[in-house]
Amino acid sequence: MSETIAIRNIANPDGRALISDHGAHLIEWTPAGNAPVVWMPRAVYLGRDAAIRGGVPVIFPWFGPGYAHGQAAGLKPKHGVTRLAAWHFDETGSTDRLARFTLSDADVDESVLRVWADHYDIDTAAGLPKFEATFEAQVGSTLTMRLTVRNTGDAAWRFEAALHAYLHVGDVAQARLLGLHGAHYLDAVHGFEPREQADEAVTYPGPIDRVYESSGALRLEDPVLGRAIEITREGSPQTVTWNPGEKDGNAIGDMSEGEWRNFVCVESAVCREHEVTLAPGESYTLGETLAVAVL
Repeated sequence: MSETIAIRNIANPDGRALISDHGAHLIEWTPAGNAPVVWMPRAVYLGRDAAIRGGVPVIFPWFGPGYAHGQAAGLKPKHGVTRLAAWHFDETGSTDRLARFTLSDADVDESVLRVWADHYDIDTAAGLPKFEATFEAQVGSTLTMRLTVRNTGDAAWRFEAALHAYLHVGDVAQARLLGLHGAHYLDAVHGFEPREQADEAVTYPGPIDRVYESSGALRLEDPVLGRAIEITREGSPQTVTWNPGEKDGNAIGDMSEGEWRNFVCVESAVCREHEVTLAPGESYTLGETLAVAVL
């Protein structure tokens, strides 16, 4: 570990969450009487010099390599800057059921703001993009996460965002994601080929990386753990679901062999063609609520 990072313990009789100041990254949510719902690698690296694998990365102002002029933009760092930034924990605004973190453009390296402006055609006559971001997690028998971003500058700007949740399953090969039947999606495993979800459930027999046009409720069924994770969203016109499969999963440096079997990413997103434009003073909220039901 390069440098110790602060981890906040939000606990009450209904559930517990652990959230790092580094990235405002939720690394655990366990409702009372249940197995952990959010997945983390056993040997996860927790240092200020790298993004955290697993949990719920907070992604802004671009998703993946970014998207500009109808194609991937090849931007770095991947998934923008918020998951690498030192957020501020709001001691007075947080309780044993609510964690609140804040971040602004003043906390971000100017070079990253310039990359954002250059590739998203932001007018910099009045300066680089200015923003305030708030991440809140309401913790109990359910978990509600909200990322709110506000334009505090004098020029409009465009952005992408996501709550990149890694959900714990007993065996990915037996997991089923319901709620996407008939939805159109881009298949990133096959060159972002456009397709339609023909089957009732999304299953994970091999590598899966898809961006669905869907804002509805979802249900991740897990017969091994005997439960379903129910997912509702706010401000999310898209659903991203990902699992690397055996070959790529075993090659990921901070995951042990075989750990790829124990998670499915189900992400609330606003990305690519659905990027959002905020005028000065405007704000946008992206939210996700997780609940557990007996299967």
